[in-house]
Amino acid sequence: MELPIKKKTSKKKGSNSSSKTANSNSSKNHSFRLCDGNIIKYNEVDPSSAVTISRDGQLVRCQLFGPETCEKLLELTSTFTDWDALSDSVDRKSEHQHNIFDFAKGTDDGMLYPLCAHLSETVIEPVLRQHLGLSGLKLYWSFLRKYTMDGRIEFPVHRDSSAATVNILLSDPQSFTGAELYILGNEHKDADTLSDKQFKKILPESVLRHQFSIPYTQGECCMHLGKRLHGVLPLTSGSRYTLILMYMP
Repeated sequence: MELPIKKKTSKKKGSNSSSKTANSNSSKNHSFRLCDGNIIKYNEVDPSSAVTISRDGQLVRCQLFGPETCEKLLELTSTFTDWDALSDSVDRKSEHQHNIFDFAKGTDDGMLYPLCAHLSETVIEPVLRQHLGLSGLKLYWSFLRKYTMDGRIEFPVHRDSSAATVNILLSDPQSFTGAELYILGNEHKDADTLSDKQFKKILPESVLRHQFSIPYTQGECCMHLGKRLHGVLPLTSGSRYTLILMYMP
């Protein structure tokens, strides 16, 4: 599957420049210029050393952005107007997301898509290939998802249609409570066939929070196979923004 990179947008996709200084976890500090002039700094992670693997070897984590970069990306969210344009296929509620790139529809936002495409090629795909054994993947969907007290506050357990999903936390965990991302183990691979009542009886919020939630930090990537069941617990205060990237062969 090839990415539909359009010539008319390639002129403003920006360029990346790297520094020569490596940080302590064997990643290098790089930067990417958005079409509006904003400079986005990121870590070009060494897939052989700068990752944390957990949950039966199929959950991979690495630090992609620093707090300053996350705050800069959060500032951009106020410029997008499509948050409530569509309903989600999982629960039929408003998506509360800004769509960055959709391969199926052949659309991209011209702002963050060039950044996502660049990060996919230089950082994320090498990690997915080395640690999850996924080769030949291409980005096919990316979006920003927001959780707010007056909007979407949670996301039910589900599995993605992707081969792999990358979830990047942009918000500072100190700025919100609840809304924990949880990823179930293989022992609960059929949990999405349960009724809501059965699911909550077997896997109440307290169990999901203490046994299956991912305590990742601001700017950290959490990568997993799309078929792994996951969801987001209810937000109880503040707001939580994430950048999601999905991959298919």
